[in-house]
Amino acid sequence: GASDRGKQPQPPPAPPAGRSSALRGMIGEMTYVQGIQKLRVRGYGLVAGLGKNGSRICPEHIRQRVASEMRSTYRLGDSRIGLGDITAEKLIGDPDTSVVLVTGDIGAGAVRGTRFDLQVQALPETDTVSLEGGRLYACDLRYFRSVDDTTVQEGKVIARGEGPMFLLPD
Repeated sequence: GASDRGKQPQPPPAPPAGRSSALRGMIGEMTYVQGIQKLRVRGYGLVAGLGKNGSRICPEHIRQRVASEMRSTYRLGDSRIGLGDITAEKLIGDPDTSVVLVTGDIGAGAVRGTRFDLQVQALPETDTVSLEGGRLYACDLRYFRSVDDTTVQEGKVIARGEGPMFLLPD
């Protein structure tokens, strides 16, 4: 084969127009990011502080899920910390609360701790009057993808949502 001896090393080519010379010699010099999308997350939560505008009605499989999350997050029913009389089931069954669907979009490139907006809506199966003035208890948010019009596959918990409600005017 041909020998490289005696040849002078060639400088790297100039970056393409609009590309920073800081990328020279790095993978960013040869690649382009395309199709950056937000990551959709969702979960079920409980909004409290609704007066009599909440709902005692909740589909059983969702009730069990929300109750389980609340027991582990808030240690409800634990008499050692003074919560022996407060159970998730009592909270969910109170007209001051409503079980809700929580969705959000995590921005591309977000790092742990990045805050993002959530959309909260009462479940259609309930008789919730309004979520105005309520506060969302902490709830787990999972990655999910729609398989078809009726099937959703959920992934692991990647975010947590909680906080006061802000209603958009009609």
